[in-house]
Amino acid sequence: MDDYCRPARIGFRAARAASSIYYHGSSPSIFKGRGLEYVDFREYSPGDEPGRIDWRLTARSPGESGYRLMVREYEEEHIRRVHLAVGLYDSMFYGVKPRVLAYIVTLISRVAERLGDEVYLTILAGEEAKVRLLRPPLATYTVLRELCQGPRGGDPDRLLAGLRISGRPPLILVVDYNLSPSILEGVFARARSAGVPVLTVIVYDRREVEPPPVDGVAAVESPVGMVYGRVGEFYGQVRRHVARVEAVARMGLLAKAQGTGPGLARRILGLYLRLRGRTGV
Repeated sequence: MDDYCRPARIGFRAARAASSIYYHGSSPSIFKGRGLEYVDFREYSPGDEPGRIDWRLTARSPGESGYRLMVREYEEEHIRRVHLAVGLYDSMFYGVKPRVLAYIVTLISRVAERLGDEVYLTILAGEEAKVRLLRPPLATYTVLRELCQGPRGGDPDRLLAGLRISGRPPLILVVDYNLSPSILEGVFARARSAGVPVLTVIVYDRREVEPPPVDGVAAVESPVGMVYGRVGEFYGQVRRHVARVEAVARMGLLAKAQGTGPGLARRILGLYLRLRGRTGV
């Protein structure tokens, strides 16, 4: 259990640190708005945020005892909802995946919290995928709790095929390459018919997709028994499978993650905003 919990917590802390760059500090923020829509100006009242003071208008607003402080008044935008589906079947617990997965989910939750969005969370694991409506911080902690409990099993293809796509909230899939391209294509077909934009984040460990430097004979256990062959041949099949999965995922927005860092954080947060902008829900 602790083998999965520790890297997940490391990914969680790294994501909080990386996303904070875009909330505070000297780096330009990727968040262009405040989740608010401009309405009008009014005179300053005690308790107003100093950042809302419009100094140019204040300079043109003389009062009886000096200048009147004028502030910009805003109206909150409609809260949007997103559907976050996270794979927690056995293959998602290999190598660096628990840390990267926690990193990705935390980034998504942070930007959703920043924008006041609600999150429909689906855990793809076990016998049946269940959907819960959560505020963003709870979505992160729910995934972390599931990660710390260890593998929960389940057939990735069956779980993905049973994923419910209802309404029009944009869909974010956080999965690995252990999926049938035809099943994934079915998800995109259902999303298109429902008018739902999709962002796919593929989490992987490079050892899964990169062959070792020395070729040799390998044995792989399959549903029909042990299969023997050259390592290069096996990885050739892996590369073809990976290419098919990525080709389907590119029907929407696609991000691949084999590690963590500010560059990935900026890409994920930027893709979230692009996905969110494609729907009015």
